[in-house]
Amino acid sequence: SETALGTPFWQALMEAFEIETVVAVGNVAHRSLQRSGLDVPKIRHPAHGGRAGFKRGLEELIAAGAGR
Repeated sequence: SETALGTPFWQALMEAFEIETVVAVGNVAHRSLQRSGLDVPKIRHPAHGGRAGFKRGLEELIAAGAGR
């Protein structure tokens, strides 16, 4: 239910801001995006001790050229 609740919000943001690069932050976001047919990279959510993994995931995406 949490993934279904968030779907209209990220869809509206993508349309309003012409977002080209999407990254799922955590499992819930990743499931929501997958259910909508988007295959996007996933990084760890920074909550509950995930700060280091979140930072590392962002650094890896940037190094790989995401968002350019």
